Amino acid sequence: MSTQQTTEDLPDDQPDSPPTMPPDPESLPTPLPPAALQRNWYRFVTDKIAGPNIRLFDNLFSLGSAILGVIVGIIVMYFVVIPFFELQTWGWRLPIYLVVGGIAGMTVGVLLGGTVLMVVGWFRKD
Repeated sequence: MSTQQTTEDLPDDQPDSPPTMPPDPESLPTPLPPAALQRNWYRFVTDKIAGPNIRLFDNLFSLGSAILGVIVGIIVMYFVVIPFFELQTWGWRLPIYLVVGGIAGMTVGVLLGGTVLMVVGWFRKD
């Protein structure tokens, strides 16, 4: 047996039925313009996966949680940590303790604010 095709085995160039007409363009959905499609895709990726956030509310919420964390961290350091551990606050030690409390508070505030924004992002409808 030969594995080569002969001209009799090839299909005809002329189909038996006429070609089908494409659908009416007015019945097709209108595609988004490329700029709007890119903007929606960018927003989806930055909201759901990773990247810089372009939502003003989210950015202001992150800033507020960081500032609130600094304030709470300083207050906790001054009224709880320093008396509990009986730390000496003479000289330059008090400002250093307050800076450490502010940094720790900001870290906790940013982490908690990011967690809240993550959970809100799960349920946000775009």
